[in-house]
Amino acid sequence: MNAQPQSGFVTAVGWTFVVLGTLLLCIAVVQNLLFAAFAPFQADIASWEVFPPSARWVLVNLRWMLLANLALGVVTIAASIGLVQRREWARVVFVALMALGVAWNLGVAWLQYDFTSAVQAEAAASNPADIGFFAFILVIRVLSFGFATVFCCLFGWIGYRLLQPDVAAEFQR
Repeated sequence: MNAQPQSGFVTAVGWTFVVLGTLLLCIAVVQNLLFAAFAPFQADIASWEVFPPSARWVLVNLRWMLLANLALGVVTIAASIGLVQRREWARVVFVALMALGVAWNLGVAWLQYDFTSAVQAEAAASNPADIGFFAFILVIRVLSFGFATVFCCLFGWIGYRLLQPDVAAEFQR
């Protein structure tokens, strides 16, 4: 270990993401098991015209997304443990994970907007006077973009802090 004092920031981020990574891994295992159990029912998803193209793409590629989520859980746990141990490779991996988290939140925000736009258009065609439903869609959009903004800022800040010289000095080469 370096003689450099250890900051509470790195320790808190490391242990927080050990817990979050473990939860992610547990959820990902269950998701993959459920997908495997219900895979036969998903054969013709690509032809479901009721969904917008972006939602169909997600459904068609769901298997790969769930496997990526499983891998993400493993990498998050490993990088978090390495972060607590002040390993340089873990700091670099963790910064990449934070950048991936920002990109993921931006992508999901776009997918949510695209999906709610399609739902809103369908609802407007069948019942244009349903103001309550359109207000509901607006609330969903505001909340989803709000959460995406908060997580983008949080992940960006964590990545930025891990790149600062005073924090980087804590890590072994």
